[in-house]
Amino acid sequence: MQARIRSPVVRLFFCVIGRARSASRSASYWASAKEGGGNLLSLLVIAAAALLLLTSCGGSSSGPDITKIAAALAAGALASRKAKAGPQFLHYIEQRVKYLIGKNSGWASESGHTSLATRLGSEMDQVAQVVTDRVTAFGGTDPDTPHHRDLDDAAKRLTTDGPSVIATRAAQYKRDRRERVAQIVWRACAVQPELWAGGDATLSPTLQKLPLTEVLDRRLHAIEFMFLHDQGDFGAWSIASAGSNWKDKQRTSMFQYPFLNDTADFDAALTASGLTVASLAPDWTPEDPAHFTPGTGGTLNYRLQGRVRPAAAAGWAFDPAAYRFRLTGSVPAADAFEAMIPIAPTMDSAFEDFWQRNWMFCDHMIALLHVQGLRFGRLRRTHSDADFNAAAGAGVTLVPLIPKTGPPSPLWLMANGLQWFDGIEIPPEELQVGDHLVYWNNQFVRHILGSAFGLENSLVTRIMPDGRSAMLAGHGMPESSASKFSEDMSGEIKTSYTKLRTFLIQKVSADPSVGFVPLQLRGVRFQLVRWDPFGENFKPSGAGQMNVKGAWWIRLRRDQLRDSNEAVPTMSEALAMIPKAVRVDTSVHTQMPDFPPGLPPPFKPDPDFQESIYMPLSLPKGVKGGWVTYFAHPKPGATVDLDDLIPDGTMVPGFHVKGPNSTVPVLRPKVKP
Repeated sequence: MQARIRSPVVRLFFCVIGRARSASRSASYWASAKEGGGNLLSLLVIAAAALLLLTSCGGSSSGPDITKIAAALAAGALASRKAKAGPQFLHYIEQRVKYLIGKNSGWASESGHTSLATRLGSEMDQVAQVVTDRVTAFGGTDPDTPHHRDLDDAAKRLTTDGPSVIATRAAQYKRDRRERVAQIVWRACAVQPELWAGGDATLSPTLQKLPLTEVLDRRLHAIEFMFLHDQGDFGAWSIASAGSNWKDKQRTSMFQYPFLNDTADFDAALTASGLTVASLAPDWTPEDPAHFTPGTGGTLNYRLQGRVRPAAAAGWAFDPAAYRFRLTGSVPAADAFEAMIPIAPTMDSAFEDFWQRNWMFCDHMIALLHVQGLRFGRLRRTHSDADFNAAAGAGVTLVPLIPKTGPPSPLWLMANGLQWFDGIEIPPEELQVGDHLVYWNNQFVRHILGSAFGLENSLVTRIMPDGRSAMLAGHGMPESSASKFSEDMSGEIKTSYTKLRTFLIQKVSADPSVGFVPLQLRGVRFQLVRWDPFGENFKPSGAGQMNVKGAWWIRLRRDQLRDSNEAVPTMSEALAMIPKAVRVDTSVHTQMPDFPPGLPPPFKPDPDFQESIYMPLSLPKGVKGGWVTYFAHPKPGATVDLDDLIPDGTMVPGFHVKGPNSTVPVLRPKVKP
């Protein structure tokens, strides 16, 4: 979650699908999909390029079949290593075969692939030994300090947790740690060739254990901090005064969002102390005063979008206008971090007070964990904070780090960031546990609704056996699969769609001729508009569907779908950001959206309608593929049934805000020799 525009927490999520169709109408539609039109020749060129890419993936007559070679090695010469590698087995072989054949093309044609088998056998034995050594060390015999988090201590999340709860949770934490250690080590050795010494052509490579161990320490520390010290479920509140000593039974939380919910329990604690919500001002105020009722869960916002704990205040400054924290330089960097999030493996009881925690959004929290991981890794490797103080002393800024497009720059985080971090774009199969990415919602949620849930800064916490699917966690977002992230997000938009439909039904009932409904939400303007693209007679398919005539759409101008420092998205970019949205094509559609004449800006559309995209409230009944398919095979002038569009996980762009199968921008620790 990123810093939110002050607004009711409306969390909506969408997704776009686009499919090429063979019909001539479809060809015409997609040929003109980009600004400036296009033609069928362009489509043919794109199709030829796509075919070339498809035939080159996994091998073709022009290159080795990587998948086939990896499968043969996995079933034959390397099969005995499967037990040690576990779920990482096939992914490791595939990634290394791809890399090594790229460096040694002759290895692909060897009978039995003997060079690959020898090289990979040596690698996998070394990787397996590191995993065994690290799991053993982290299980209680670790000679290095500082130690990783004390999982038995961390398992007592609430001050009221009993021995049975603690023991069960600690056992799960320890299983999770063993799994993550294995995944971090195997994945890093698979996709980061700089961890191997001796040259790409040697059959006896040497694993660089010290750099690998440091990467493991940095990644594992950041992930476990995210899990173990993020805000959890509140217990019963007790409140001593308006500005101090708020207890919620949480014992391990070091981070909170700069807002909370005025639940019945919280309100009762206020009352017991002779306080009210009004007496918390100006520090805490209702997000939506006009609709706020004490004790019903309404949101209270802190006066700033971030705050470090009092013990760390001297070392950090928060700039609300720039939405960033920065080290002040008034104390050594290690001291500033120590005051903010102590590196000791057990909890400081001071964090039981809500006011003694750090209040920040997900982008700031994960940026902080990047640098904290650097400190932890260097301290374990060098047994001194000297490297860290030199690196961070030049400047640390906690800001949003992951852009929509292009690789993130480590310089945004640290003045010396290029020495310690890699900002790259990668395919999903190269994601590693501990990578920082953004799981994207669409820009309607972020910029029109003003919700904090327009994106979620996340760490990859686990890789699934298929080698591509990932599990993620973010600030206040528990670990779940990417698909579950999407489903959870889409659940929120259902509520908003229901409200929009109810509002629209009321408007149409009052005036059946209406075809254009302007809306304004916290100063942001958008519109509902009727549009029957081929002059159809659209009607609800039955009881329970939105009972209005015609197809209705949410009209969104492209220039609204961006941050202030970003360019206006192109049409293709806007459609990728908001799945299931479509565009008007004046060369294909026979009817245009029902805008009344004489509209002033920003309501007035451009003559070609390319300033906007349109989100549907309904879908043609029984048409697989929705409006894209229907546009290829329309029913001009006919009566067509519509079903309400029910949002689901396919409506969230997720990793791929630039479109399906796009690369993923990530920030990750750099391998240091």
